[in-house]
Amino acid sequence: MPRSRVLFLLILGAAIVVVIGLQIFRSTQPALPTATPRPPLEVEVAVNPLLYDWATEAAQSFNARQIEIEGQPARVRVTSVDGIGVIRGNAGWSIANHPTAWIPEASFLISYAAESNWRFSVENPSLASTYLVWGIFQDRLDVLTTASPTIDWALFQQSAPKSWSDLGGSANWGFVKPAFPRPSQSLVGFAVMLSGSAAFHQKETLSDADLTNSAFQKWLQPVVDAVPSFATLGIQPGSVIGARGASVADFALLPESEFVQHYSAINTKGQFRFFYPAYTFKFDFPVVIWDSANLTAAQRGAVSQFVNALTQTDAQQRLLAKGFRPAKVALTTANAPQFGALVNAGLTLEAPKSLLVQPASRSSGLSLLTWFDGFRSRP
Repeated sequence: MPRSRVLFLLILGAAIVVVIGLQIFRSTQPALPTATPRPPLEVEVAVNPLLYDWATEAAQSFNARQIEIEGQPARVRVTSVDGIGVIRGNAGWSIANHPTAWIPEASFLISYAAESNWRFSVENPSLASTYLVWGIFQDRLDVLTTASPTIDWALFQQSAPKSWSDLGGSANWGFVKPAFPRPSQSLVGFAVMLSGSAAFHQKETLSDADLTNSAFQKWLQPVVDAVPSFATLGIQPGSVIGARGASVADFALLPESEFVQHYSAINTKGQFRFFYPAYTFKFDFPVVIWDSANLTAAQRGAVSQFVNALTQTDAQQRLLAKGFRPAKVALTTANAPQFGALVNAGLTLEAPKSLLVQPASRSSGLSLLTWFDGFRSRP
């Protein structure tokens, strides 16, 4: 056999022996441990009831993207917290137990939170907005406007303690029935009382004395007393009016967004009209993050990423369908037909020309709520 062939066979044999040896060595070694994936980085974002459904949908979309922050998948958990819980200090928050971030109904709640020693820093000044607006059935409006052309607090306050037959309407309508959420359970209801106080005092910037003024509280009593059942109305009277019509309420002071969402149902019960009060309230939905040394950079990063998602065009456009005025998308009849359908009934695409109510301190707000609870103890 030629030497070259012998050499080739020796090299091949040596290679086979090395490969077999390596396989035997590997089979006798313990398996390397599988890397354990890092747990999700979960952040809680407390959201007011008005934006809760929208924020929940946005969180589901955000979580599905599996965004990583410092090697951990970020997950957002949305919880519902009404701003009235912040005012009354019963939101269940403490230094040791609190959400990572919060989307309140309105900016003034940030200062109210500070009065409770909860510190938040603003991550975004406003995601959207909506305003308080009067909504009234046309046949009731026709009766009221025979006495006054101005549809606002003074007219409704004067009409509240009366029956419709006293005002020239049908006896079948019974007594005048206003609607708004119970203020001690809903920030919207509290905002309604603030609007009433501004109308009574004829000024938009309220003082502590304005909210605790006995003359104002006496003036407001007929309106509060005329609400047939706060329990029936719940926190979304618009949906109840849409289901039961004027049998449950003749008129209501609610956010535009709520009327937009339920307008189709309401309008089947009777033609409906809208009027902005001279002193309205703006819900502006800021995003704030808990200001604490214990908050990690990763948590801040996750909140920042989520807020960025909330301000993207697709998320902002979904607000249009729910009757809100997005911060980043212009409101038009073309992109918001649900809102546009109500323009002929009295809503405006532009911000209303009403004066915006500025609340007084948390302590005076608590006093007003205490007065309400004492005066209207029944459901």
